[in-house]
Amino acid sequence: MNKKILILTILLSILSFKTSYCMQIAKTEKSEAIQPKKIKMKKQKAYLMGKEYYKLKEYETAFIYFEYSANKENIIAQFETASMLTTGLGCEEDLERALKLTNSVKKRSKLYAAKKKNQKKYYLEIFYHAKELWYDIVTKILSTPREISLDLGPLQEMLQGIQEEGEDEPDSTPHPGMYL
Repeated sequence: MNKKILILTILLSILSFKTSYCMQIAKTEKSEAIQPKKIKMKKQKAYLMGKEYYKLKEYETAFIYFEYSANKENIIAQFETASMLTTGLGCEEDLERALKLTNSVKKRSKLYAAKKKNQKKYYLEIFYHAKELWYDIVTKILSTPREISLDLGPLQEMLQGIQEEGEDEPDSTPHPGMYL
């Protein structure tokens, strides 16, 4: 009986050590994620890490991993980064950058669909999702009120000239066809 308790105690201590060790690794990786310059991994692993953090709703960290992988030319990570930039989830909203990434994903996915016949369906699906995101971004850009600055210099000079000419007396007679 004492052997069983001893064995169970040993197993529990090993299990608790392994759990605490995994938690420590997760904290270390998260602190590295907060500092993107310290991330040193392959683009696919960075994408998968971003996906895991996204599932955990740690969007800032997920964005950092997606962005890292996107900078390494991972097409899916580029799409995810553009999507997050569009909504401002985990990052500051940047529609211009999101549009550039989405254009890149559209071009590359269409190119890959043509080149890689065995994965054509996969890349066309990416293309259509990127196309939908592109429309969303463009719609958002066009519907956002922006300050427009126009150079009205020549027009203002022309209006000033017309006002100076007509300062004598306004013509009160209606022009032919004025009320048609």
